[in-house]
Amino acid sequence: NKGCTASISVTLIQPVALSLSTLVKQPTCPPTPPATPASPAVNSDGTITLSVSGGTPGYSFLWTTLDGSGLVPADQNQSGLTAGTYNVTVTDNNGCTATTSLTMNYINPNPVQPSSIKH
Repeated sequence: NKGCTASISVTLIQPVALSLSTLVKQPTCPPTPPATPASPAVNSDGTITLSVSGGTPGYSFLWTTLDGSGLVPADQNQSGLTAGTYNVTVTDNNGCTATTSLTMNYINPNPVQPSSIKH
């Protein structure tokens, strides 16, 4: 009413973008056909170590796969994995998300069996 004014300065700070990186150890060997529970140590020994930076800490993890096995969907790091494609979505405390996908392959595939043996 009297023509008086006031001002305030506000600085908005945005966190650094959420970023993901992975360290992968490929699984050793495919199961011996037919797959048996007797050989899981060499079939399911792949690991994924997931590093998260940026965003606002208080991260949650959601892992999925259509063709692999061994996931613990809410864990940051994974172990006991077979060959397959693995996807993860990380959500920070503000609801921001980042995703990554990776494919794991057996490092020692089964040898090709000969169709015949000559003697």
